[in-house]
Amino acid sequence: MRCRSHICLVHDVSIDAALPALDPLLRPSDVYLLASPDHEPQARWLESILRPEGITVHLKLLRDPWNVAAVRDQVLTILMGRGPNDVGLNLSGAFGPVGIGAYEAFRGAQRPMFYVHPQRNSLVWVYPEEGERTPLTGRISLVDFLRAHGATIQENPVDLAMPRGLRALTRELIGGVERMAKPMASLNWFAYHVDGDRCTLPLDSGYQKWGDLQGLIDRFASFNLVERYGDRLRFPDEGARRYVNGGWLEDHVFTQLESFQGESSLVQEMARGLEYVRLNDATAIKNELDVAFLARNRLHIIECKAKRFQCTLNPDAPGADALYKLDGVRQQLGGKDARVLLVSYQPLLDSHRQRAADMGIRLCVGREIHYINELIREWVGTDETG
Repeated sequence: MRCRSHICLVHDVSIDAALPALDPLLRPSDVYLLASPDHEPQARWLESILRPEGITVHLKLLRDPWNVAAVRDQVLTILMGRGPNDVGLNLSGAFGPVGIGAYEAFRGAQRPMFYVHPQRNSLVWVYPEEGERTPLTGRISLVDFLRAHGATIQENPVDLAMPRGLRALTRELIGGVERMAKPMASLNWFAYHVDGDRCTLPLDSGYQKWGDLQGLIDRFASFNLVERYGDRLRFPDEGARRYVNGGWLEDHVFTQLESFQGESSLVQEMARGLEYVRLNDATAIKNELDVAFLARNRLHIIECKAKRFQCTLNPDAPGADALYKLDGVRQQLGGKDARVLLVSYQPLLDSHRQRAADMGIRLCVGREIHYINELIREWVGTDETG
């Protein structure tokens, strides 16, 4: 069923309020966004992706969002003079009194109602009842998805074309994770602490005599990514420094994701090194996503870490901070239906693993990176699974 107008109830950020309107088979000519004054920003974000699609948007602030009767009456005024199937109610993301009031108005008037099934990316009809779900065929872009959640992409994703030799190097590093994890943590630390000329702090005699670390430096140096400069290391440019400082792991993960995308239609768009800005209490907060992609119109975030989380003075804090940050980014950019995967070259403490499990954050650690391709397949699912 295609309705000329949609009413969407805006509460917390939810892309489900816009997905049916963006679907080519369901697209209405106009959309009414009903929101409380406190949620006007979220409604404006949704408006910013609907208007460019040629959809007329009417933003209606609810006079009393906690009063069921007041919400019902305000919705009924929109239905006045409209035909039986002219207006459909999108119940996705509705909360308490607003959802009840809107439902009562539409149910009493026997008008169409539906919601989006987030796992199956399909429309479920509440009235009139239908036996089967209606698949959503629209595919939102990553830029619009982030814009709908109040974020603006600052730069284009980085160029992903890496020399064949570097891809071989990343496979070598992952193959030797048990032996190379400790020297990689030290090299990562030095690559992070550099001066204006991209020179590291001095490597003392212990580091200079550490065979595994020196061998690791030699491997990166063979690709002109780093050079010895007295008792220091120097990086030829910022790109090389970032690659040594964990970019190689991002590159490997993204390569495996590219492989999966070539075999599955589920991954609709992906990016690496995605920088964005999001307003937080009128303050612009900059952040970066190592790897991000959309599948079934749901955001998937992969954070790649080559550094060691353990700390002698407080062994739990660094890893916990990373997990809390990931959880916060998920809530801001995708809500409860977004998925997060942390790929760590270094081992994690049991407390880190428990926190990740409590937060619903998937982990891929150490030797498990060997099987990241299979993990991504299972994580995203197949065309038949939800």
